[in-house]
Amino acid sequence: MTIRIINLIKKYTPDKKTLLQNRLINNKFGRALLNPRLWRFNNPHTVAGGVALGLFLAFTPTPGIQGVLTTILAIILKVNIPMSILFILTTNVFTDIPLFYFCYRIGLWIFGYEGIPKQIDVKSFHFIYENSKILLAGSMAVGGGLSVIGYFLTYLLMMGLRIIRFKRAQNKRQRKIKI
Repeated sequence: MTIRIINLIKKYTPDKKTLLQNRLINNKFGRALLNPRLWRFNNPHTVAGGVALGLFLAFTPTPGIQGVLTTILAIILKVNIPMSILFILTTNVFTDIPLFYFCYRIGLWIFGYEGIPKQIDVKSFHFIYENSKILLAGSMAVGGGLSVIGYFLTYLLMMGLRIIRFKRAQNKRQRKIKI
């Protein structure tokens, strides 16, 4: 099943020739974007890094710029771009509010607050600053935790698939030798 998902992602990922035809990509940033290591699915570290980056940024309160931010950070960190883009899609317009509320509650717990303030003065800059700090802390904690879990699960899954492929190839070679 995992191989099918990776093949599906490969099918819809644009190739180098298509990307080079875009005038926005034909510059220094574009050449860094076309680094083959960022698009391959054969290195468990880069794929798992892409999953971790995507999960981390999915839970940050940056809706609207997550795709651009993910691409820039994937280039800097040299992790898989398609996987990082795929995993930022775990949050969307419909899931943002419940997830950010959950992150806000985690932020309240981190800062040691009992609950949501009863008197809310939205016009106060201090209120906005305090709540954004709480949301950001909760988002970083949730995103960081999920990205670590996502990294290790993806890495272990890919290494397990490598071992299975290696053993199958080894068994196939042994069968040929016996015949």
